[in-house]
Amino acid sequence: MVASFAMRSEVNQLAELNPKHYRELVQKRGLNPDWVAVNCKSIDTQTATEHLGYKAFSDGILLSGHGYQEQFKPDTPWPSKDGKKPKYRSCKDEDGYDAMLPRHPENPRFWDDLEALKGECFQIDGHPCLVVTEGHFKAIALTSHGIPTVAILGVEQGLTSASRDPQGKRYLVDVLEHLARAGFGFIIAFDADCARKKGVIQAESKLAHQLTLFGVPVYSITGLWNEAEGKGIDDYIQMNGFDKFRDEVLSKAETIEQWKEKHLTSLERQLSKDSKTPTQKNIANEIAEEYENKLAFNDETNTWMRYEAEDKGVWSPESDRFIRSIISQVVEGKGIKFKTQTYVKQVIECLEVDPRILKRKWLERSPNEVLPHHNGVLEIASSKFVEHSPLNYLTWTLPREYDPEAKDWSKINDWLDEVSQGNPMIRNLLICFANAVLTGKSGIQKMMHLMGLGGSGKTTYSNLITDLIGENNVLDEGVEQFCTNRFTPIRAYQKRFVLFSDEQELPKNISNIMKLVGGNNLTGEQKGKPAFQFRFTGIAMLVSEHPIAQGIRGNGWKRRVIPLPMNLKVADKDRRDLRAEFQSELPAFTNYLLSLSDEFVTQTLRGVSDIPECKLQFWQSRLREDSIAAWLNDCIICDPEAQTQMGGNKNEADNGTPQTLFGSYADFCKRSGMNPKSVTRFSPELIELCQSGLSWEVQRFRTRSATQISGIRLRAEGQDDDILTHEQSLVEGVKTSGDKSVKTEVKTETPSTQGRVECVDLSDHSPDIIPAVNSGNTTEPKKSEKPPTAKYTLSQKKKWLKQNRDRHPIVWVTIPTTQEQPPLAGLITTTYPGKSLTRMGH
Repeated sequence: MVASFAMRSEVNQLAELNPKHYRELVQKRGLNPDWVAVNCKSIDTQTATEHLGYKAFSDGILLSGHGYQEQFKPDTPWPSKDGKKPKYRSCKDEDGYDAMLPRHPENPRFWDDLEALKGECFQIDGHPCLVVTEGHFKAIALTSHGIPTVAILGVEQGLTSASRDPQGKRYLVDVLEHLARAGFGFIIAFDADCARKKGVIQAESKLAHQLTLFGVPVYSITGLWNEAEGKGIDDYIQMNGFDKFRDEVLSKAETIEQWKEKHLTSLERQLSKDSKTPTQKNIANEIAEEYENKLAFNDETNTWMRYEAEDKGVWSPESDRFIRSIISQVVEGKGIKFKTQTYVKQVIECLEVDPRILKRKWLERSPNEVLPHHNGVLEIASSKFVEHSPLNYLTWTLPREYDPEAKDWSKINDWLDEVSQGNPMIRNLLICFANAVLTGKSGIQKMMHLMGLGGSGKTTYSNLITDLIGENNVLDEGVEQFCTNRFTPIRAYQKRFVLFSDEQELPKNISNIMKLVGGNNLTGEQKGKPAFQFRFTGIAMLVSEHPIAQGIRGNGWKRRVIPLPMNLKVADKDRRDLRAEFQSELPAFTNYLLSLSDEFVTQTLRGVSDIPECKLQFWQSRLREDSIAAWLNDCIICDPEAQTQMGGNKNEADNGTPQTLFGSYADFCKRSGMNPKSVTRFSPELIELCQSGLSWEVQRFRTRSATQISGIRLRAEGQDDDILTHEQSLVEGVKTSGDKSVKTEVKTETPSTQGRVECVDLSDHSPDIIPAVNSGNTTEPKKSEKPPTAKYTLSQKKKWLKQNRDRHPIVWVTIPTTQEQPPLAGLITTTYPGKSLTRMGH
């Protein structure tokens, strides 16, 4: 009971740390709060004066540990007699000073039971070694990770003061001597910049010498990392993680003899006035040996790359100026003096051609093969999760850790149901596009085009894809800038997703977009550097409120674009921050997307032309801009038996109703206010539209008298009013596409729900579910050679077009089949017990 009370009392010391100091130690420095609680506390100026033994001028943090030695960190450092303002102040003690040992929050005898302590130590060749560092915070950081660490108050204060010995000699402080006599080895770990400071090198050499007198092994890791990776060991652990510190720093500890040979040689070279500055090539050779797999020069892009500069396992580009800064520090750390930066630049030039640094081709593992996370790399084909390696040459990572057990993505699932409005084909399209972005299926050569008014779900879906792949891996750029500025395409290099958001129109020249999506080479150009060719290996998406200038892009544009209407309407009172709600479900959603077969995803995205909503959306987009498509929609009928003269007189209508195709087209443009195309462009573009855009079998041939087009004819007013225009037939196809969500003889394939045990409602949207419908007359309709159809006069047709041009493209209906009202022409009725459903025939 007494021990329990004592433990609670120590932990409650955290209450003695004010919020400001707590944020500084736990949030800013990243220290373990349990260890902070028993080693640090906030004190005022008066209390600080009592502990220091001399007047304090600021509140601050009192650092204590297992032993008598304390240290004070003032909030506002004040000057000493020499004018300096030390960040830390030691207590006034007539008996000198000692090292500090971090107090363990759960084991009060952690430093007393020496045999048990040896079992906790880092082992080198089977010998238990304690780490020695400067500063109590660093010792707390490493000890809390299971590596017992001793803190000395300064690099010189591992030894006693010479002024306290009559003979002016210095000895180990009590704590270090006690541990050395117990047989512990030592690993000295001063800050990264200490390896190039004369005083620190000499101080570490003296400390190491005194430790070796006790017959114990001494090692050093001082200088095994650079300042960019963190100044002290606590900074390094916070920036790079303890695992990396253990594997890449601690495990590479050098014997003190090796360390002295390296650093004392540099020091001697620095101190020797007669020594010659080593050649740039020799220094570059040393740096290449030390920094192989840490620095690389990408010869394709003329860009320096640095490993794990920002994310674990990722190579990041660095500017030439930053590389000069790094190399300059490295050269100075070797004790080399240089008068100008010319010396450093020449060292860099030597590095750029060193075979250990130069990479002729950047052989990054394909996103089809691996999916990098913060905590490792998932190999997609085998589902193996492996550690990061610089030899993967990855330039991106997902912004989260891999969690194979994550299954719940119910909120994302519900929203996909909502935004697709129950249409399984639209839902599958959204899901498969997400899979394509995640796994880099650039080979499908498709770009999604989301269209819809504000609040229809465009931004939510864009944000979902952005967060899925990671914002750092996304280029959000304007179409105009991407197509016209020659320095913009390079920003898509090594990106996973390119987003053209909130666009109003497309420029006339969209060749860069076609190259981006079509897998052709783009030109990457940076100011002051040679241009290079690259292929975009990600996926692109275009977002706009309205269809934008698609009609003039021809069949190439149609083959590359997935037009998708977004028509969700959400009341203002029902809006919420879905982006924040989706964050916790991204690991599970990732796992689900990876469960989809490549064949299913590819077939879904390449089968867009079979989705009525997409066909209607694309055709309506084309009608807005393409005068030939608008004329064809209103004035042309597909008739395999017909032959119609091409014509070439734009004023044919002046002499009556035009009888040729071009004459009718010119008259239509004049009446509708559209700009007509020349007769030389009209003929090939009309044939291309009919053959590639509409899959009509038309041919151009020439007779003695004129050029003819077979397979189409002009619409005759009063005779062909019962024949729907192409747009009308597409709208009817959308209306009757509801039968795709019920059970038919041929099922629409949907993604497997395997592994989604948390989403119990997913099967509600399976095509195997038959929605309830009202019972109706199931009697077969009487057969008729030509079912009656609606008659449209010219004025009625114009009224219909006006009403339906911008109508909601997703409409679900069931058409009762009765003897009195047969179905529309071209529709096929599928009958089930108690109901009948109608769809467009093929």
